[in-house]
Amino acid sequence: MNFRSFFILVLILCLQSSSIAQENQTEILEKRLDSVFGIEKIETLNQLYLLTIHSENKAGYKYAKRSADLSDKLIESNYTAIKPFIVAYYNLAVSDYNAGDFIDAKYGFQKIIELNKAGNLNLYQKSTKQFIDSIQDRIDRGEIKENKFLNRLNNLRIG
Repeated sequence: MNFRSFFILVLILCLQSSSIAQENQTEILEKRLDSVFGIEKIETLNQLYLLTIHSENKAGYKYAKRSADLSDKLIESNYTAIKPFIVAYYNLAVSDYNAGDFIDAKYGFQKIIELNKAGNLNLYQKSTKQFIDSIQDRIDRGEIKENKFLNRLNNLRIG
């Protein structure tokens, strides 16, 4: 076996090992979801998002959505620890943006700005602004129908 063949074999084994480790970590965190609540559950969902978003986009989105939904419930309960909520919204907004759902993404990024102000924080400020600017550019160029955007905003104000 020459060096090149040996190197390729080692590389394949390393990649397989990494994939198995990620699957094991995902399983551990999935099991943990049944025993944690509140902020811990949000943080666990955020960890699952980070583990799965690049390899399983739909699973990553599912974790981000669950985390943001739980964040909404806890925020309504006047929960004071805002940082995990911001992370949850950021993960969901980035997933929406990457999926081409720019209206929901813009809503999520705007929610991040509101939560940062409420908590006197600066999490994801620069990238959030860049995403919002990118979405606004798409609206200005006509890639996103503005009336759809206005309808979405009106629905948010009513609901």
